[in-house]
Amino acid sequence: MNQKKLRQLRPDMLFARLQLRAPAARSVLLCPPRSEGGASDLASALAAAISQAGTKARLLDVTTSTRARAAGEGVEEMEVLESELTDVDRARRALTWPAGYTVAAAAGVLENPQALILAVAVDGVVLLARSGRTMRTDLVRAREEIEAAGGSVVGTVLLP
Repeated sequence: MNQKKLRQLRPDMLFARLQLRAPAARSVLLCPPRSEGGASDLASALAAAISQAGTKARLLDVTTSTRARAAGEGVEEMEVLESELTDVDRARRALTWPAGYTVAAAAGVLENPQALILAVAVDGVVLLARSGRTMRTDLVRAREEIEAAGGSVVGTVLLP
């Protein structure tokens, strides 16, 4: 996703909406229903916006694609062992960080078991939809699967 389109999404406004929608949330997962890309860039931009707002932020990117850009200034890139993402309790312990926010990006929640585990381990999930590409049925199914597993969907972002 190019920088102009990313700025139009206003990661700072996404952070403000997250604070209103889920004020106690300190960890959030950004993921599409299916592997369509965009989660890495938006997660990195959201973590940078959180950092610019004066709060500590760290970024966990478990998408299968290579990261398009590094985390912004003031954002700690988080690395976890793959074994920590095979169990909800272990993932929750890895993502819990009382010092600030943890922003995670994952590939499609309907295709990737790690994404569903992360969805349950975080405080809130933001589903990502691509304009003209993401099926409404996939969004509904992803929300249902996340909630059935014990996760919480706090919003959806429409990507260009």
